[in-house]
Amino acid sequence: MHNPHLIPLVQSIHLRPWYIHGRAITAADADSIRFLLNLPCLTSVTLGGQVAAAAEGFLLRMSNAHALSELNIDGNIPSWDFHCSLYLNAPPTLYWDERIALKFPNLRKLRLSNLELLIAEPTTAPSLRLTDLSLNGVTITHGSLHHISWDTLGHLSIAADNADDWDEHIRFMLHRSTDNLKAFSYEVSDSRMDSGIFHDELSPLLSLRELHLRGVNVDSFTLESLQRQCHNLERLSYTGVSQRYHARNGLGLSSQELCRAYGI
Repeated sequence: MHNPHLIPLVQSIHLRPWYIHGRAITAADADSIRFLLNLPCLTSVTLGGQVAAAAEGFLLRMSNAHALSELNIDGNIPSWDFHCSLYLNAPPTLYWDERIALKFPNLRKLRLSNLELLIAEPTTAPSLRLTDLSLNGVTITHGSLHHISWDTLGHLSIAADNADDWDEHIRFMLHRSTDNLKAFSYEVSDSRMDSGIFHDELSPLLSLRELHLRGVNVDSFTLESLQRQCHNLERLSYTGVSQRYHARNGLGLSSQELCRAYGI
């Protein structure tokens, strides 16, 4: 670097390289990326483009991983990038295991987007102490979400195509995250009418303050279940196919009043 005095000032970096005229990342490119990821004061890293397709390898080679508190991996391919779409005809795959969890002891915020995710079952309890976990357009092809982190989560956000792929993961997370989870957002494009993550008897979610649902099946059974489980809920929002409601302290009402108020 021509100006080494700038190195300690770089705390956040976004790397989203794309194919240029069909050219893949060269060894020289990879060396440059590793140099950037090994800057000593990085606390936030975003990996996208071709780097997302090889994120695991780059992450495991970071020499100052202990400083990282926020990580974003986005496998989105721009519609205009014809060459990239030819090479990456499927979403990038991220393999998450104990090596990554142990590599980043101070990671608190994790956002994964447009990826296929393979999660290895840890041999001990998850070591990550995440406070924020966000997944957008992610497909879990192996493993369970709670094997990444669960007991310290304060904010959980999931946006997915199909509720069938996620309801079981979410039920388990809610069962395990009763003490710290303050905000939960769940958005799906396709949800069965008979599905409902809150229909089952969960442990009371006394820490939950905000709940945002979009496209999820919500009916009188859901509202009654929320009444029983979320005594301290302060903010509830729901967007369905043909209706939208927003309420503050709405669960102080009876289920009948809620149903009338929200047209359910």
